[in-house]
Amino acid sequence: MLSTSPKKSAGTHMKKRDRDRVDATTVVAEPMNAGEPAADDVPRKKRRKEGVAKQQEHGQKPWTWTAFAESSISALPPLFTPDSRYFFTSAASSLQIFSTATGRLISTIPAHSDTITALLLNPHDPTQLFSASLDGTLKRWDTHRGALLETLRIDQPVTHIAAHSSLTDELFVVTTSLGKNSDSSHVFRVTTRSKHQLPSPTSSLSDPPKAYKSSRTTHVGKTRRATGLAISACGEFLVVTGGNKAYISRTHGKDGFTTFVSPNPLTCVAVHPTEPYFATGDERGVVRLWYCLNNTAVPIQSDPSSSKLKPGPGSTAPTTTLHWHAHAVSALAFAPSGAQLLSGGEEAVLVVWQLHSGQREYIPRVGAPIGAVSVCFAPTGGMEYAISLLDGGVVFVGSDTLRIKRAVRRVRLDPNPMRPFPLISHSKSSRIILPAAHPASLQILSRSGVGLGLVGEVEVAPAARVSRKDEVPIEPIRVVLAAVSGDISGKGKGSAESGEDWLATVDSRADSEIYLKFWKWNAGSVPATGNATTTTIASNLCTLNTRIDHPHGNHRVSSVAFHPAGTEMLATTGEDGLVKLWGVRRTSEEDGSLLAVVHRSCITLWDTDYSNESTDLVPSNKGTLRSAVMRGSLSCVETKELRELAFVGSSGRYVVVLSSQTIVLWDLVRFGVLWHVPLTMFSSQLSAHIIAHPTQPTFALFQYPDSNSTRISVYGIATPTELRTHTVPLRLDQPLWSDGAGEFGVLSVSTLGENRWSLILAGDEVRGSSEEGASARGISVDTAPFIPRTLFEDIFGRGAVRSVPPLPNGNDAAKEDVVKEKEKKREEIKAAKRARRKIRKAAKMKARLLTKEVGEKRNKKEKKGGEQEDEESDSETPESSEPATEADVDGEIEAVAFLGMKRKSSLGDDGIIRGAKKLVHGMIGVHSASDEEEDESGEEVANYTTDRAAPIVKHQSDPAMDLSRWAGHRSGSLASSGVSSKLKPLTLQPSTTHLLHQVMERIRQLTSHFSSAPKGLATLSKKNPDDVVITMAIRSALTKSKKGGFKDTRHLLTGMFKASINKMQIDPGLIQDVCVGTVLPPGAPYEARSAALAAGIPETTPVQVINRFCSSGLMAVTTIANQVRVGQIDIGLAVGVESMTANPDSGAPKLSDDIMAHSTGKDCVQPMGWTSENVAQEFNISREDMDAFAALSHQRASAAQREGRFSEIVPVEGFTKNPETGARTRIIVDKDDGIRHDSTPAALAKIRSAFPQWGDGKTTGGNASQITDGAAAVLLMTRKKAEQLGLRILAKYVTTSVAGLAPRIMGIGPSYAIPMALEQTGLTVNDVDLFEINEAFASMYVYCVRKLGLDIEKVNIDIPMVLTCLLSLRCTGARQIATGLAELERRNGKVLVTSMCIGLGMGAAAVFIRE
Repeated sequence: MLSTSPKKSAGTHMKKRDRDRVDATTVVAEPMNAGEPAADDVPRKKRRKEGVAKQQEHGQKPWTWTAFAESSISALPPLFTPDSRYFFTSAASSLQIFSTATGRLISTIPAHSDTITALLLNPHDPTQLFSASLDGTLKRWDTHRGALLETLRIDQPVTHIAAHSSLTDELFVVTTSLGKNSDSSHVFRVTTRSKHQLPSPTSSLSDPPKAYKSSRTTHVGKTRRATGLAISACGEFLVVTGGNKAYISRTHGKDGFTTFVSPNPLTCVAVHPTEPYFATGDERGVVRLWYCLNNTAVPIQSDPSSSKLKPGPGSTAPTTTLHWHAHAVSALAFAPSGAQLLSGGEEAVLVVWQLHSGQREYIPRVGAPIGAVSVCFAPTGGMEYAISLLDGGVVFVGSDTLRIKRAVRRVRLDPNPMRPFPLISHSKSSRIILPAAHPASLQILSRSGVGLGLVGEVEVAPAARVSRKDEVPIEPIRVVLAAVSGDISGKGKGSAESGEDWLATVDSRADSEIYLKFWKWNAGSVPATGNATTTTIASNLCTLNTRIDHPHGNHRVSSVAFHPAGTEMLATTGEDGLVKLWGVRRTSEEDGSLLAVVHRSCITLWDTDYSNESTDLVPSNKGTLRSAVMRGSLSCVETKELRELAFVGSSGRYVVVLSSQTIVLWDLVRFGVLWHVPLTMFSSQLSAHIIAHPTQPTFALFQYPDSNSTRISVYGIATPTELRTHTVPLRLDQPLWSDGAGEFGVLSVSTLGENRWSLILAGDEVRGSSEEGASARGISVDTAPFIPRTLFEDIFGRGAVRSVPPLPNGNDAAKEDVVKEKEKKREEIKAAKRARRKIRKAAKMKARLLTKEVGEKRNKKEKKGGEQEDEESDSETPESSEPATEADVDGEIEAVAFLGMKRKSSLGDDGIIRGAKKLVHGMIGVHSASDEEEDESGEEVANYTTDRAAPIVKHQSDPAMDLSRWAGHRSGSLASSGVSSKLKPLTLQPSTTHLLHQVMERIRQLTSHFSSAPKGLATLSKKNPDDVVITMAIRSALTKSKKGGFKDTRHLLTGMFKASINKMQIDPGLIQDVCVGTVLPPGAPYEARSAALAAGIPETTPVQVINRFCSSGLMAVTTIANQVRVGQIDIGLAVGVESMTANPDSGAPKLSDDIMAHSTGKDCVQPMGWTSENVAQEFNISREDMDAFAALSHQRASAAQREGRFSEIVPVEGFTKNPETGARTRIIVDKDDGIRHDSTPAALAKIRSAFPQWGDGKTTGGNASQITDGAAAVLLMTRKKAEQLGLRILAKYVTTSVAGLAPRIMGIGPSYAIPMALEQTGLTVNDVDLFEINEAFASMYVYCVRKLGLDIEKVNIDIPMVLTCLLSLRCTGARQIATGLAELERRNGKVLVTSMCIGLGMGAAAVFIRE
C-alpha cells in the first residue's frame, strides 16, 4: 500500500497539472515567449493572475462572431396565415416568418433552446402560434408582435402537436424519447391557459411569462415511435401513426386507442378536410386511404384496457391504395375541397391524386427531395401548392397550371458533408463557394452586410439524385476540391488584365472516377442580393471550359491551388508524388514565382517555366502540363509530420510550416529557419491550422483546447511572441481569411452538434446579422387601436376626419422649428381661452338681465292675449352646458354650424375665430371650453374669418338636417342649405382648406349615389373606398348538352362552388350573401342552398336565387353589387349556372285565354327560333351574312383555345357514367368542347334550315348557339374591403341597364340596353375597349353590331356563338364578365361592356372599368 501510494499520487498530480495548463491557456490566453520559464514552475493562481493582468494590459477580448447559415433543415410544412400572406417555418431552434408573395424573410425569432419539431396556428385565434421543441417546452406566440404569451413545460421532447376548434384550451402532444433503444411515444391531452389569463403582447415583450407545468395533463396512450398526429375534420377522432400501425382515439371520450395495421411502416398522415377518413404514406411508397373514422370502427364506449399497447395484430379497416412512389412517402396534404391529395418524397416529384377518378398528375423536377407540402392562396388568386424541400427551399406550384410559379431559395448546407470540403472566400467579388445540399454541386453565395444571399448553383457533375430501393445505392459523385483564380486583393496580373476568373474543381466517385474541370467564372455577372432568400437563381455563373480525366492517373488528387498573382496557372498535387502545373491561358512573363510543396518530412520549392504558348485548355496529352525546376528543399529537425504551410506577406519571402507539434518560420532569402516555437496544445483528434494574412506579414494559428472552443494566436515574422490572442466558444474548422462587404474576419465551419454545422464569420468588429428579417419581430401590421366606424364616417368616409398630414421630416433644425411653432400656438390657444373665459363671465351677467327682460315682455304679451311668439334662443351649448347669453340673441358672439355640430366661437379683435379641433368618438367636433376647464392640448388651430355682425343660422331640432341639406346640393353652397346669406366666404388656412376639400370630395361622391351616376371615363376611373369591385371572375368549361363533359353530372353547381372557394383567396366564411342565377331547375332554391353547404360555404352564409332568363347570371352580379353599394353587405358571391342535360327546356307553360288573346302577350310563348327568323326577315339580314359572322366567331374561338387564352377557366369536378354497368367515375372538366375548329362560310352554307316553317328559314344549326352545360362565378366587394384583405382587384362594377322591347324580336335587346348603359355613364362607343354580346343567333348578332356601329375587332374576340349564348338562360352574364375581363387584361384595355338578349322581349347591359 505504502509503495503504490506515491506513484498514484504523482500520476494524479501530473494529470491535474496538465489540466491546469489547458485551463490557463484557455481562460487567460497570455502570450508565450521562448525565453520565459515553463508554466509548470509557476503556481496556478499566480499564473492566472498574471494572465488576466496581461490580457487587460493589451486590451484583448474574445472575438465576436456571427453565423451566416446553418445546416439544420426544417422538415415541417410551411404554415400559412389565414390570408396566406405570410408563412412560418423553423430553422433549428429559431422560428422564421416569410412573405408568401416575395419570399422575403420578415422575422427570425429565437424560440427554443433545441430543434423545433412542430408549429400550429391556434384554431380559436389565428394570430397566435404554438411551437413545440425537443427542449420539452410548448410555447404560444403572438405573431403580430413576435411576443411570447405562454411557455408550457412538458419535460419530455415533444415531436408532434394537434388542436381543433372544438377543443377549448386543449392540445394533444406527442413525446418521444430520443435514445437509440427507445421505440415508443406517449400521447397526452394538455390544458393551456384561457385567453383572459394570457398577458398582453406588449407587456410580454418586456417581461416574458415564466414557464409552468399544466394543471391538467391526461395520458391518452402509448404508441410506437410516432411519425404523425392529426385530428379529424369533425374534431371527434385523434389519429396517430407509428410503426406499422394507425392509432385512433376519441378526442372527447375515454382514453385509449383502437389500432389498425398497415403492411408497411407508416411515415406520415393527413386527414380529409370534410369527410371521415384519412391518408397515410409508408416506407414502400404506398399511399393508403383509411375509412375507419366512424362509430363502427371506433366504438364510443371503448374498453379501458385498450389504452395499453398490446402486441396483438390489431384491427383491419376498409382502405384504398394509391401507389406510384418508389421511395418512402414523406409528405401528404389534402386540397381544401378534398378532391385532390398531394404526395411527395425522395423522387423530387409532387403527385396530385384526383381522388374521385383515381387519375394522377405530376409536377416533376421540383429541385430536391420533398419534405412536406401545404396548400395556400396565391397572391394573384387561386390556390397554390407550397412544397418544402429537403435542401431548405420552398417551391410554389399553381394548382390550375401545375407549374412552378416561384421559389424561396435559402442558403443550403449539406447536413452531413464529408470533411474537409471545398470552402472558398473570393473577396474581390464578395462571393463564398461551398458545397450545396447535393454533393455533386457547389453553391455560390453573396455577402451583403453580414447576410448571405444565394446567387446560384453550379452542377459540377450531373448525378442521379435518387435510386430505387431494390437496387444497390449509387455512390454519389462528390466535389472534393475547388479553387478560384486571383488573389484576395484582386490585383492579379493575369485575371485582372483579361477580366476573367477561373474556377477549378475536382470531383470523384469512390476514387475510381476523378475529373479536373476548369470553369469560366462570371463572378460579377449577378449583383449581390443581400437577402437570405431569392426567387431567381442565376444559371450563367460558370461555364465549363475543359475537363481533364484522371489528372494524376488512378491516384487521388490531394490539393489544388491557383497562382496567387492571378496568372491563371493551377498547381495540383496527387498521391502519386507528383506536382503538376496546368496553364489556363497563354502568358509570356517570368516573375520568378515559387511553388512550395509539402512532403511528409520536408518542403520542396519549384520555379515554374512559362515557355508553353498554349492559349486554351486542352487534354493533358496536348501539351498543357507545365515544366518546373526544383530550386531547393527545406527541412528542419524540429518538424515532424508536416501538415500545412503558407507564404507570409505579399513579397513571398517567408514560409510558415505547421507540424504536429511545432511552428517553423523560414526565410527564403537566407534559406534558413527564422524562428520556431512549440504548440501549446495539441491533440490527435483536433489538428491545428494556420492561415496567413493576405496583405500583412502576419499569420494566425488555430488551436482547440476542447471540442467546443478555439484559441486563435496571431504571430508576426519578427519574433515568436504572440501579438495577440482571441477565443471563440466554437470549434472553427477549415479557417480562411475573408474580406468582403466591408468587414474583415475569419470565415470558418463550426460543428454545432450531430448532423448540424454552421458557417461562421469571426473577427474584431464583426457585427450581428444586419439583413432584413434577422431580428426578432412579428408580422408588420398596423398596431393602432381599433376605432369603431361611426355614422359620420359611413356618410363622409374616414378620409374626412383624418388629421392634416404632418410636415415632412427634415433635418434637426427643421424639427426644432416645428416644435417651437407648436409651443407658440399652444400659448396662443391658452391666451385666447383665457380671454374667452372673461368674455363669458361678462356675458353671463348680461344674459341674466336679458332673460329677466324677456320674461317680463312675455308676461305682458300673454296678458294682452297676443298670439305673437318670440324667437327662442338656445338655452345651452352642446359642450359647455352654459345658459343662453346675450350673444345668442344680438349676434355679438356667433355659433358656427360645422357639419351639423355647433361651436361657440372665440373672436379676437381681428375677427378671427379660434378654436381647437378635437377627435370625439371618431368624429370631428369643435370644442368650446367652459369657465371651469381649459384645453391644454395645444392642437392646431382652425381659423375662420366671418362678419361679427352676421349670425349663422342653425338647425337646432335635428343637427343631421344640416347634413342632409348640405349633401343634397352638389354645388356645396352653404346659403342654399339654410345658412344666412350674410355669411361671408370662409377664408381658411391651407391645412383647413385641405380638410374641407376632403369633406367636399366625399360629399360629391355620396351625392353621385343619391342622384345620378357619375359621367365620363375620367370620373369613372377614379378610385373610391366604396367602389364595388370584382376580385374573382371565373367560369367552368362549357360543354355540349347530353354529349359533353358534364352530361353525367347532376350537381354542376356544387363543383362550381368548390372551384370558387379554391380560387377566391379568402375564407368562405367572409361571404355575407350568395346569389345564384338559374332558370330551369324545378327546385332551384333547394339545389342552390344545399350545394353551397356541400361545397364548404358555412351555414351562416345565406343563399338566394334569381331568374331573368338569359340575363340571370348578370342579374345575380347586379343584385350582389347593389347590396354591397348600399352597405347591406361587404362581400358577396354571384353565380350563374345551368345544366341543360339535367334540366332540358320544355318550353312555356300553358297560359290563360286572356293572355293568349292579347296581340303581344301571346308572343311570349313562341320558340326562340321564331324570334330569330323574325329579326332576319324584318331587318333584311341575309343568310350569307349570318354564316360569315358565325364562321368568324368559331375561327376566333379556335385560335384562342389553341393559344391557351381561356385563362378564366377553372377545373370543375364532373362524372362519367359507364353505359354498360352504370358505374359513375369522377373526372375533371377544364376544356370547352363546343368549338368547331374547321368552320368556314362555305361549310356553313351547306347546312339546312332549322326552322323552315317560318319564312325563308335562314337560321341553321351552324349559325345558332348550341345547348350547353356550364357555370360561372364572380366575387364582389368594396374596394376598401379588398385592400384590407390584400386581394387583387380585377375591375370596378359601374352600372347595369335593362330594356324592354317586343317579344317577337327579343334578339335585338342589346341594341336597346347598350345605349342606355352608355348614357347612364356618359361613355361613348369609342370609349369602350371590348364588347361582349351574346350570340344566341347570328341574326341578332349581325343586327346589333350594325345598328350600334361597333368595330367588329372589339366584339366577342375569343368566344364563338356556340359558347356566348350557350348558357343563354342562366349564366351568360357571369360568363361574359369572366371572359371579357381576361381578354381586356391581355389587350391592356380599360372599359368592358357586356350585353345579352333576354327571352320574352328584353335586353340587358353592364359596364365595368378594369383596374
